[in-house]
Amino acid sequence: MTNSLTILLAQLNPIMGDIAGNLAKARAVRAAHQHADIILFPELFICGYPPEDLVLKPALQADARAAVEALAAETTSGPAVLMPTPWVQDGKLYNAVALLDGGAVQGGRFK
Repeated sequence: MTNSLTILLAQLNPIMGDIAGNLAKARAVRAAHQHADIILFPELFICGYPPEDLVLKPALQADARAAVEALAAETTSGPAVLMPTPWVQDGKLYNAVALLDGGAVQGGRFK
């Protein structure tokens, strides 16, 4: 018996500030690659890169988090996702990657 792990690197160009559009791209990749075990997106994919001072706006931070949590809710089946995103925790803003699996944000790492 062979154990394997299929990792998909999604090489896409997100549009800076277009969280809804970038989320739609992530959903399309996930739908097209159900064979993968996990999908990794580029740095700060959900908000676009480089975000410059746009990332300091609370509205963008809230919209990015809502998009990540919405995508996480869709991971009850199919591939898990590693989604780079701005993330606010304990009042601090981080360049983070969130692990989305089992219908929730399972954890993350901060840069």
